[in-house]
Amino acid sequence: MKNKIIVGLLLVVILVSCRKETGPKGETGAQGNANVKTTIIEAGQWDASPQNNTFETVLQVPDITTEIMNNGTVQVFLWIGGANSSGSNYGWCAVPYSTSYQSFYFNYYVDMVTVNCMFVDSSLVENPGMKKFKVVVIGGQ
Repeated sequence: MKNKIIVGLLLVVILVSCRKETGPKGETGAQGNANVKTTIIEAGQWDASPQNNTFETVLQVPDITTEIMNNGTVQVFLWIGGANSSGSNYGWCAVPYSTSYQSFYFNYYVDMVTVNCMFVDSSLVENPGMKKFKVVVIGGQ
């Protein structure tokens, strides 16, 4: 019992005696956006690909370089506008994006993104019409 009290007191002394030391303030870093570029693109030209049961559109994105392909990444979002039953807007949805009947997915290459749309049951979907996409290009280190 005596040993437990001594160990307990030593533990309290050790924890209380520890304090954080503050060094000199560092220099202010350069302003930046972490190598992120965002582009909003409206696409209405969809090409049918009956062998794949998809429609495809090509988004021209010059920010996608060989450097991005090798060291960065690309994200795509689909604008789902309008109001739902609660009255709020849907907003931007990350691709791949699926509803109960329709699915969107994408691939990216130097200078472009291809977005495909298909029915969930793999039958040929109707032409998706005008869609708005946000393409986010993130550079690597």
